[in-house]
Amino acid sequence: MARRTGLRRRILSLSLTLVATAAAGLTAHGFAAAATTGVTYYLDATGGSDANAGTSSAAPWKSLGKLTVTTFKAGDQILLKAGQVWSGTADNQPGVTFKTGWDGSKKTGGIVFDTTVTSITAPGSTPTILNDLSVQNSTISDTSFAGIVVKQYTGDATGATATGWGSRTSATDTKFSPHTNVVLKNNYISQAGTAYGCNGIYLTDVRGAQITGNTVYKAGTSGIEAYFADNVTIAKNEVYGTTQKAGGADYNGIDPDKGTTNIVVQYNFVHDNGDGILLCQFVFGSVTVRYNVLKSNTRYPIYLHSDKAATADIYHNTVYNNVSGYLTYGYGSSLAAKYTIRNNVYASTKANAVLTTSSTITYQNNLYAGTLTVPATDTGAKTGDPKFVNPGVTGPYGTATSGPQLKTALAFALTAGSPAIDTGLAISGNGGVDFAGATLYHGAPDIGALEYGASVPS
Repeated sequence: MARRTGLRRRILSLSLTLVATAAAGLTAHGFAAAATTGVTYYLDATGGSDANAGTSSAAPWKSLGKLTVTTFKAGDQILLKAGQVWSGTADNQPGVTFKTGWDGSKKTGGIVFDTTVTSITAPGSTPTILNDLSVQNSTISDTSFAGIVVKQYTGDATGATATGWGSRTSATDTKFSPHTNVVLKNNYISQAGTAYGCNGIYLTDVRGAQITGNTVYKAGTSGIEAYFADNVTIAKNEVYGTTQKAGGADYNGIDPDKGTTNIVVQYNFVHDNGDGILLCQFVFGSVTVRYNVLKSNTRYPIYLHSDKAATADIYHNTVYNNVSGYLTYGYGSSLAAKYTIRNNVYASTKANAVLTTSSTITYQNNLYAGTLTVPATDTGAKTGDPKFVNPGVTGPYGTATSGPQLKTALAFALTAGSPAIDTGLAISGNGGVDFAGATLYHGAPDIGALEYGASVPS
C-alpha cells in the first residue's frame, strides 16, 4: 500500500506470477483494512469481475489489466486479496519493454512503484513522492527484470530535464526527491524459471527503507540492489543462487550501488551466488557491512568496486570459501575508495585465495584460516582453524513456505578452542546483537558474525 503526494500518475504495466498475502487487518472478505482517505480499489482473482466497480470488497476487479488502464490519485489504495494468485504479461507501455535484457527493462517487474510524467519537456515543478510503501508476505516469481521495483522520475537522459527528481549528484543534492518510508518484508522472490529475471529487489530513489526477512532465489545480476538511496537497512535476508542473465555483468547477492549513503547490510545469509556482497558505490557512498554469513560464493565473496569518494566499514562478518580463488577483491580505480575491514573470519579451503591490498584498505584484527597470504598491514591478524560447528552444511535453504533459513548459517558458529573467541576488537555502535540475535559482547569481543557463548533469544 502507498500514499502519494503531488501529481496524478498511472500504475505501470506488470509482468508477474504473484501470490498476495495481506500483512494485517483483514476485512471479512480477506482484504487488508483500507485507509480513510482517497479511493480504495480491490482485486480478487477468483471472486472478482472486471465489470465490477472495483471500489468495494463486495464488488472487486478480477485482473491486473484494470490497473494499467486506471489513473490513480494521491491517497488511493490498491488492495489484493490475501492468498490469491495473478499471472500474466501486460502489453508494452511507453518506457516499458519486456524481454529486453538487463539494461533496457528496469521499469518492469512483479510489483513496480514508479512515477512518470505526461511530458518530459514539461514535467511540472512539484515532484510526486510515494510515502509509506509496503510489500509484505508475498510470493513473486519469474518476472521480467525484477521481482519488486521502486523508482522515481529521473528525466530525459538526452534533454534539458536530464536531472529529474530521482537523480542524485551528491549526498546533499537538494533536487533529489526520493520516495520515503519503504518496507519490503518477508517476501519470497524467485527468478528460477526465467532468463529475464535480473534482480530480486531493485530499490532506487528512496530515503528510509527496511528490506528485511526476504528470501531471494536465483535472481540474475543482483538479489537485492540499492541505487540512489539513503538510510536503507538490508537485514535478515537469505539471498542465494544468483546467476548472470539477460546481458547483466554481475551476479551478486547484495549490492549497495551508485549514490547510496547510510546503507547498513547486516544479519544476512548470502550463499552460492557469483559475488557475495558487491560494494559498487560509484561517484559517492557510505555503507556498513556487519554480522553477515557469506558461504560458497563462486567469484568474489566481498567485491570492492567503489569510487574514490565512497567509504565502507566491513566488520564482524564470517566468510567461508570452498569454491573461489578470492576472498576480498578489488582492482584499479576502485581501490581509491576507503575500506576498513575488521574482526572478520576469512576461512578458505582454497589455497592462496586472494585478499586484495592497497594503501586505502585497512585490514585489522581479522582471523585467517587456511593457506592464505595474510595482509602485511594487519598487525593484529589471527590465524588458525575457527572451529565452526559444521562448515560442510548444505541446507535447508529458504523457500516460499519456510522463508529465509538463517538458522542454517548457525553452522558457522564457533566452538570451544577457536582462535576467534575473545580476540576481537570492541567496536562501538555495532548494532547491539550478533547474527543470531545474541547481545554483544559476551565477555571480550569475538571475531566473526557469531559471538561464542552468548545468550540467544528464543
